[in-house]
Amino acid sequence: MRSLRLLAALLIPAICVCQTTSPAKRDSASSRQFNGEWWTTVTSDEQAGFINGLSDCLTWSAYKSGFNGTPEQLVPKVSHYYAHHPQFKDLSVLDVWQRVSGKLPQAPSSVPGETWSNPHWYLDAGWWGGNNHATNEGFVEGYLWCMRTQNGPPTETYSRSDGYYTAKIDAFVKHNPKSNRRSVAAILAQYSDLRADAPQ
Repeated sequence: MRSLRLLAALLIPAICVCQTTSPAKRDSASSRQFNGEWWTTVTSDEQAGFINGLSDCLTWSAYKSGFNGTPEQLVPKVSHYYAHHPQFKDLSVLDVWQRVSGKLPQAPSSVPGETWSNPHWYLDAGWWGGNNHATNEGFVEGYLWCMRTQNGPPTETYSRSDGYYTAKIDAFVKHNPKSNRRSVAAILAQYSDLRADAPQ
């Protein structure tokens, strides 16, 4: 009986350590894989938001050219690629975008009646406020994945979950109705780890 108690005393701390450390590893924001497995489990709204966020970051933060396709153009193409090439389900959405981009018509720099001479195009607080949660969540996922993987030495870092930043932008947009023309990227940057004035 005494030896069983001793064994239990030795095993319980080891079990507790495993249970407290493994969820953190699974939920690590920087280790998320936005590939075919992820793409096929989310809604088209989240996919569209992801394309917008990824495009915004690639163009205006990572300064890479050729990523100005619209979600309306890209979501069906990316979905079709994953559906017909299951052996490449581990490819990232960005990798598939690059594979299908030659099959896309050139995206216009503006929509009839609208021009965007400013950075981040139409992706501002007004746009954010008109979306559903899935689209906005997808935007943050795409933007932050790009910031974490495509942006070289980071000027901003984001160590919290994507959901944390989505909630922060939601709150900002709700409480600052006069900031409709402020880009979502600029709002998000307020919550970067590297900013000394980042709100807590």
